[in-house]
Amino acid sequence: MVVGLGELGHDPQEPLNDKQLSVARNMAWALNAVARRLPWMATCLMQALACQLWLRWHKVPATVYLGVASGQPEAEGGGLFDAHAWLRCGDHILTGGQERNRFKPIACFGSHWD
Repeated sequence: MVVGLGELGHDPQEPLNDKQLSVARNMAWALNAVARRLPWMATCLMQALACQLWLRWHKVPATVYLGVASGQPEAEGGGLFDAHAWLRCGDHILTGGQERNRFKPIACFGSHWD
C-alpha cells in the first residue's frame, strides 16, 4: 500500500551516495534549527514528516517509523501509551533519534528513488 509518506512496510536499506548524504545532513541540521525557533512545539511526527517530504523532493531514500511504548502499568490506571516518530536515511537517524530506543516500531513508510 502506498500513502503520502511512502510505501507502508517498505524499509529501504540503501546506502547513500555522497550527494544524498550531504542533502540528508543539511536537512537534519536545518530542521533542528527551525524546530527550536518555532513559536509552537514541533513534535517528532511533524519533524519526521517535514524531513521525509524534503528528502523526497531531493530523491533521497528514507523511512519514517512510528513506534509505541507502554505507559503506566495496568495497576495504576493502565491503557496509556507513548508514541514516537523518527526518520532514518541510509545508516543515519535524522529526526527523533534520542528517544527511539524506548519505542517498538509498529509501522514504517519508506521510499526509494532509482
